[in-house]
Amino acid sequence: MNHGRQKTYYDVLQVDRYASQAVIQGAYRALLKTARNHPDLGGTEADAQAINEAFSVLGNPEARRDYDRQLEPPHPALGFQPPVVRTQYILICPSCRKRNMVDDPAALDRKKCGACGAVLLPPRRMPMENDHARAFRMGIYLFDKGLMDRSVREFEAAVRLQPKTPKYHYWLGRSLYQMRQYPRSRQAFQAAATLSPQRFHFQFWLGQINYALGNFHDAALAFAAAQKARPRHAPTLLRLASCYFHLGDYRRAVRVLEHAISREPTRLQLYTLLGVVYLASRNRSAALQAFQHAEQINPGDATTRRYLSMMNRPQ
Repeated sequence: MNHGRQKTYYDVLQVDRYASQAVIQGAYRALLKTARNHPDLGGTEADAQAINEAFSVLGNPEARRDYDRQLEPPHPALGFQPPVVRTQYILICPSCRKRNMVDDPAALDRKKCGACGAVLLPPRRMPMENDHARAFRMGIYLFDKGLMDRSVREFEAAVRLQPKTPKYHYWLGRSLYQMRQYPRSRQAFQAAATLSPQRFHFQFWLGQINYALGNFHDAALAFAAAQKARPRHAPTLLRLASCYFHLGDYRRAVRVLEHAISREPTRLQLYTLLGVVYLASRNRSAALQAFQHAEQINPGDATTRRYLSMMNRPQ
């Protein structure tokens, strides 16, 4: 097969003909992720397909040897020997996004971009202002796809790069919550709520995770903070009243539920929980009235019918 001047797989991956497997793998990842050629990051399907096709060949040593046999030697002069490849880093310019090949580790701090002249730093210290944003966007995409274990890795990377960004902690907590890793999820929600205590979602989900862990005292504090941000949010009021019920503070639970009912008088769960609280406080007449209201809202509700049946039994 004679490629002549046609674009080779090496050209597609933008690597040297004699690049090592590590360099080829690094180039493949850099093109799809850092250079944003992946369709999910703004690239085109054609570019991604070409990159994947090239890597499927060059990333396999046996397939690469077969492919190299079909290529013409880059220098057909007699006695040609492949050069010694010393490339150790592929750095993406933080300014213009151009890929730069660096073969001298000692010169990394002094290396400049061949296109715009910006200073390139080693990968571990490169000021990639979009690295954490890219990880966050990828984490959201994976979260929406239901791939929680992979979204956790992306959100953890975003948190490492920007530990003072509360939304990164929050979404890490959401992913861990979906995976039922409640203690780690609580740490993430606590970090988000500490960094931004006024945000409703941070306090609400901190309350949710404490409620799931049975820590009703801390859950009540978080739901109370969430209520300050959104006083009319019925699910928050319902959870807050439930926390007070579990803590045995029936008076506060009734007060919260009556406030919630004044906001949403047709919400079935509010009347059901109110009836349960009245039962626990031994106020049967008020409990019966609450369950009757619930029955009017939804006559077929099994929970309401069970409580009414229990209360109508002769004492």
